[in-house]
Amino acid sequence: MLNELAILGELMEGPKTGYQLRQAMENTLGHYRKVSFGVLYPLLTKFEEQHYITLKIDDSPKRKKIATISEKGKSKFRQLMLIKVPENAYTDDIYRIKLDVMQHMSINQQLVVIKEYRNFQNKVLMDIDMKLNYLKSKNTKDHFYAQQVVKLRQKEGYVVLGWLDEMVHLITEEGQHGKTS
Repeated sequence: MLNELAILGELMEGPKTGYQLRQAMENTLGHYRKVSFGVLYPLLTKFEEQHYITLKIDDSPKRKKIATISEKGKSKFRQLMLIKVPENAYTDDIYRIKLDVMQHMSINQQLVVIKEYRNFQNKVLMDIDMKLNYLKSKNTKDHFYAQQVVKLRQKEGYVVLGWLDEMVHLITEEGQHGKTS
C-alpha cells in the first residue's frame, strides 16, 4: 500500500520520471528511507499493465520514461486514500504519504486522515507511558538510557500532535491549504 499510494499520489500532481518519483517519496518519508529503483520500476510497469498509468519515452537524449496517471489510476488513488491504515512497521510512513497528498481529497476526508493519525499517535503515547513506568521501576544504568530514548519518542509524539492541530486549523479556518484539486 505504501509505495502504491506514494506513486499514485505524486502522479496526481502531474507526470513524473522514475527519478522524480523516487525523490518525492524520499522527501516525504525522509532521506533515511531510501526507495530502490528495483522496487519502483517494476511497480510502474505493473501500474501500466493495470492501466493506472501510462509510460511514455520523452524526446530527450537520455530517453526518460515519463509516468502519467490515468482516470483509473486516479480512482485507485482515491480508493487507497480511504483505506484505514494498518498498524504495523509502516504506519507512520503511510500516514506521511497520506498527509502529503491529501490535497486531492475533500476537506472532510482530509480531516478524517488527520483524526485517524491523531488516534494512532495517542495509542503510541499511551504505550510509551507504560514503557516509561516500567523503565522507571528499574533502577539500572541500562534502563536509564533506554528511558531517555523512550522519552525522545514521547517528545516526537507530542510534536506530531501539535502539528496535527495546526493542520486542522489551516484546513478548516484558513481554507487556503485545504482546497482540493
